[in-house]
Amino acid sequence: MKALLYKDFCLLKKMYLFYGVLIGIITVVGGVYYGNSSMFFFQLLLTLSSVLSLIALDDKNRWFQYSDSMPIGRKTTVTEKYVMMIILFLGVAVIDFLSLLIHGIIFGDYSGLSTVWGALLLFWIFCGLFSWSMAFMFKLGPEKGRIAFMIFGGVCGAVAAIFAGFIKDVGSGNAAANANSSKALIAVLAAAAISTGLLVLSWFAAVRWYGKRELG
Repeated sequence: MKALLYKDFCLLKKMYLFYGVLIGIITVVGGVYYGNSSMFFFQLLLTLSSVLSLIALDDKNRWFQYSDSMPIGRKTTVTEKYVMMIILFLGVAVIDFLSLLIHGIIFGDYSGLSTVWGALLLFWIFCGLFSWSMAFMFKLGPEKGRIAFMIFGGVCGAVAAIFAGFIKDVGSGNAAANANSSKALIAVLAAAAISTGLLVLSWFAAVRWYGKRELG
């Protein structure tokens, strides 16, 4: 597992450095300067897209066929990609929190921090949904998996529209909004729990599908 993670981090550094550059630009502009946590959605898209790109690169370079001849196991191969996604997600979450904290220190405006945890929970919902595009990529291959990525992107947009009001109410300084804060908190936590279930189920599906897949 550690060796596979090291391989993927090296590939990210060498092949997909521009993802990191774009995430850095969004962090500086959206977090440090504007103190706006809503722009971090694009960071999540870039993070998940980078993981899908790693899967596509492994498929293109026939790494999956090569790994079948090693004492790794297909379950470990799938699990490593999910662990990679979670590590990158947590890394982006920490960077986002620090950028909003820096914005507060510089401009004296800490309003972004009041809702950042709600935004991060929304991101976790996206991870649960987008993880299914990874599962379909392991089942169908990179090209059809990217189609699934775009489909689940639309689903995530719909979910964002539904929960935007709840996220806005959580931690808001408005008295009327605070009256709905407990309901908003319950709704967001319930969605996060469902998302965790979707993430786990997608992992089970990916392990099962990839275990049966014939590699050409």
